[in-house]
Amino acid sequence: MDPHISIRNVLLTVSPFYHYNSADYQGGPNDFPVISTVASERKLWGPTGGLSTSTSGKMMFRVGVYGFGQHQYNFFDNPVHRW
Repeated sequence: MDPHISIRNVLLTVSPFYHYNSADYQGGPNDFPVISTVASERKLWGPTGGLSTSTSGKMMFRVGVYGFGQHQYNFFDNPVHRW
């Protein structure tokens, strides 16, 4: 078995990603006495990467990284309407 691994057996993968999600709920006029309003928004971004290598046999080595940043906005309003 040859202990050396040539560069042709190495695979490097790097991929950026971005995800956006939002949701809004507006309460109706029949939700008396409380009409709720909810709004939320989320943005998620970052890189993911991996490095794998294999030998001529069944040996395989894999390592990966995953990182992200997030921004989230939430708004909740629950006014009580008195008549």
